[in-house]
Amino acid sequence: GYNFNLSLNQGNPGQYAGSDTETVGWVALSTGLESTNRWSVAQNLPFQFFFYGNPVSNFKVSLNGQISFSSPSGIPANANTNLPSATVPDKSILCFWDEFIPSGTQTDSSKIWMKVTGNPGNRQLWIKWNHYRIGNPSTTYASFAAVLEESTYKVYLVDMNHASRNITSTIGLQNNSIQAFQFGTNFFGFFSTTDGPGTADNDYYEFTPQQTDDAGILSIDTPSNPFGSGLNPVVVTL
Repeated sequence: GYNFNLSLNQGNPGQYAGSDTETVGWVALSTGLESTNRWSVAQNLPFQFFFYGNPVSNFKVSLNGQISFSSPSGIPANANTNLPSATVPDKSILCFWDEFIPSGTQTDSSKIWMKVTGNPGNRQLWIKWNHYRIGNPSTTYASFAAVLEESTYKVYLVDMNHASRNITSTIGLQNNSIQAFQFGTNFFGFFSTTDGPGTADNDYYEFTPQQTDDAGILSIDTPSNPFGSGLNPVVVTL
């Protein structure tokens, strides 16, 4: 499972300094001006990452705020719901998941973008919906992001407080149809919409993998009899 923390007006996690709407140096994961919801082409993760304690190596992104490590196919679920949900693929991040709206006449930068920041061992993968149309009723533009962090395996969902209006979205993580972690309800939106593209006022949801307190011992193999006096070697199975 995960522990949770909410940071308000704390800038970006890791203090990445690029503006909310920056796209130079980023890689586009969508073409823009889409008329129907879909999954992106699968992308390889740039570093080792664990989700719900299990290794994952690639991901797909939907046009309406879903990221999945389970290679989903077909049309992504459109109307957002509470978690866990059978309409959401296993091993998914719900990053302000809301109803898909055809993008209409948006700017060329109104796409989903990806960028790796930091140095090996301390890198972050940013997946950003930039100046994006989403929701019903829809915002004509909104900027928000998911961040995967190397080594800590944390997931951050970043509210960039930059949108034309608020939305009613789902924010959380889902391992499968019976295990998930959600913030609020499926009607939760942005904390603010009018703060502009600067990063200092950004808010972020931080999901930290829980650590167990034991070594995960499955069995004590030897000795099989009660301990005697003196030193006794112990063999265990982990």
